[in-house]
Amino acid sequence: MSKITKSALSIASSLLFVLLAFISSSTAASTGYDVVKVEEISYVEKSIHWKPELLSFAENAMEPQRAAVEELLKTMSKGANSMTVERDFSALVPDFDPQSNYPYFDHYNHPILIETFTDWGTNVAQNTWVPDDQGSALSLLATLPEGTCKFSWSLFNVHTWFAPDCAVRVASAETYLRTALIDWLYRAPDLVATHSLDATTSLIEICEKHLPYTVVNGRLYSDGLYEYMRTDGIPIENDQGYYGWRYVFDPADKWNITFEQWSDIQTAQDLADLGHLETFGGETSILFSK
Repeated sequence: MSKITKSALSIASSLLFVLLAFISSSTAASTGYDVVKVEEISYVEKSIHWKPELLSFAENAMEPQRAAVEELLKTMSKGANSMTVERDFSALVPDFDPQSNYPYFDHYNHPILIETFTDWGTNVAQNTWVPDDQGSALSLLATLPEGTCKFSWSLFNVHTWFAPDCAVRVASAETYLRTALIDWLYRAPDLVATHSLDATTSLIEICEKHLPYTVVNGRLYSDGLYEYMRTDGIPIENDQGYYGWRYVFDPADKWNITFEQWSDIQTAQDLADLGHLETFGGETSILFSK
């Protein structure tokens, strides 16, 4: 599934839930059908605490990126004593990727324009650099910082007098893991389970008209359901292990039904705590699931 398709489906899912909530809230007084929604995680804080084994994995995962930029720095230093780096205006990760909404990622999300100089401001080399691997945001976390820096001090190059030493900019292990979690939230299956629009409209009608129904072995049966649902009924609970939904029936009024979502994952820290390493086909990855 493409990222654009995933985004479109996510938007459609959100609009569907808004519609369901609107229908239920506008009819709750007369139908007794209500919705209790779980808030989805929309932001991953910088202050997440990470497991030591994940931090160690992140450090190792960053080494190829660090080495590539250090090799770039070594190449650009030949015959020069200062360097100027600017960010290109184009983005390596498109706007619809979630990392583009986080200011920290902007340091890494651009090609860089490099110029090197020697004494008397003589230009030595020019280069536009992008990472060889642009497959994901996790492969873009090493670059050169913007501004002017020096390879060595020179009386005859004013740019070396007060400039810092040239060095690579590499994200911390914590930033690597934060980026991985942001990516997981975007690409992984939804952490909030929902139900069908047909089931919702059927139950609203059952509540509104006080149509008879029965609940047997975890399924609701009624002639008020859409015809294709009547034989098998509809489930009254969807348990995904650490999130799901259920119908709650008022014992004092059987036509007062609440659709209630639930989730053990309330915060980004909860999801980070599920982080673990798994190896598939010789490649190890971080998964944020049970």
